[in-house]
Amino acid sequence: RCVACRDQHQWLWAMRHQWGRRYTTEAATVNELAALLALSPSDIAVFDAGREPWEAVTLCQPPLPECGADYTVALALAMSEAP
Repeated sequence: RCVACRDQHQWLWAMRHQWGRRYTTEAATVNELAALLALSPSDIAVFDAGREPWEAVTLCQPPLPECGADYTVALALAMSEAP
């Protein structure tokens, strides 16, 4: 239902019809982020250095960016439904 990427200062997140940012002072963990978004932690796919968002794409054409987590929100928005 939601994809998220966290850096030192913020969470970037995207769902099908909305996206946004939460500072880590508001939500230090994925559980806290889920509570702010009224989701279950299991509804959030977190992408970071250990898990690339390209896993969600069936067919990828190289070259892919080295730090795929930086593209988490952009990828989620590109895959969302058009209004």
